[in-house]
Amino acid sequence: MVLPEVTIRGAGIIDNKGVRITGRMDLLVVKPDGEIDIIDYKCSPKVYSDYNDAKKLTFEYQLAVYRRILQ
Repeated sequence: MVLPEVTIRGAGIIDNKGVRITGRMDLLVVKPDGEIDIIDYKCSPKVYSDYNDAKKLTFEYQLAVYRRILQ
C-alpha cells in the first residue's frame, strides 16, 4: 500500500511547550509483510553526502520522530 502525503499526530509525543507533535510524511509505504518505509523528499541541488553532519542529523531526527509516532 502506498500512501502519499500522510499527516500523523503523536498521541504520547509532546514537545517542550506541551504541544502534541504532528508530522507530514511525503510517502508512506506499507509492504505486504507489514514492514513500513517512510519517505521524506528533500528539494536541493546538493546530494546527501554534501550536507554537513548537523544537517544530516536533522534529517535523521525528523524520520526518527515519524517512526516513533507510528509506533
